[in-house]
Amino acid sequence: MAKQQKESKTHTMPQQQTAGQSPFFQPVLNNGQNACKGWLSDMESLTKRAAEHYAQEVLLGPAVAESHSVENNGKWHVWQVKTLVDTKVVKVSVVGLPNYIVVRHDGKNVKPHRYSFVCDAQGQIHFTRISYP
Repeated sequence: MAKQQKESKTHTMPQQQTAGQSPFFQPVLNNGQNACKGWLSDMESLTKRAAEHYAQEVLLGPAVAESHSVENNGKWHVWQVKTLVDTKVVKVSVVGLPNYIVVRHDGKNVKPHRYSFVCDAQGQIHFTRISYP
């Protein structure tokens, strides 16, 4: 797995976000610092940052996730991501939480990427690609 890891990117959780308790996310929430608690309680912010990270890594350039929808009973968060060249549909699966997320964009022969993430005490989230499922 170590050879597939790429440079991680950092994003900071917006300060106005509040975190609620969720038994689904207990393993990460009970990590001693509750560092990812805010991100895990706000799927829209988490999936937006994941979509932007993926687009910057895979589509190679600055990207801004602009519009959001949810599919398949909340299992997929779909973002319209604007890059320097065009706009892509980027999908983020949250079914692997709290351990990982899966991100992909629409297109031929596009393989999804699996990312782990950690949060530091300052509320920043760091994504690391762990595999191509």
